[in-house]
Amino acid sequence: MTASSANDSGREFTTDNPDAPHTVTYLLTHLAFAGITALEIAVPATGMATHSWRERRTAAIGLSLVALGGASCVAYAVSEGGHLIAFQPSYPWGLEPEEAISSLLAGHHILAVATRLCITLAGSRRAAVYR
Repeated sequence: MTASSANDSGREFTTDNPDAPHTVTYLLTHLAFAGITALEIAVPATGMATHSWRERRTAAIGLSLVALGGASCVAYAVSEGGHLIAFQPSYPWGLEPEEAISSLLAGHHILAVATRLCITLAGSRRAAVYR
């Protein structure tokens, strides 16, 4: 089955269709890359936030939010991937809690990144005023 034939059937590549093998393969690949990328962002951000806490408090808070956003993205990938994997041997958990958890984690990730950008701008302006 090619991508065009999957799209012609009207099937979306979402967790609403965990019974389609091509959908599961696509989503697990996507979630694996998203989880690894978020982990590669969260771990260094945590270290940088720890080391810069005393001298650059605003930067450390922003980096902490990046680490928190990365951790929530990893949790999102694990949650979605777990739902897809659990469905395969016929032991799925309900889609309603999954949708609530996924929305919360995805929203938290985006909010953390956006807040981090605002904190960084506020901190750099504050530093420029005090110079």
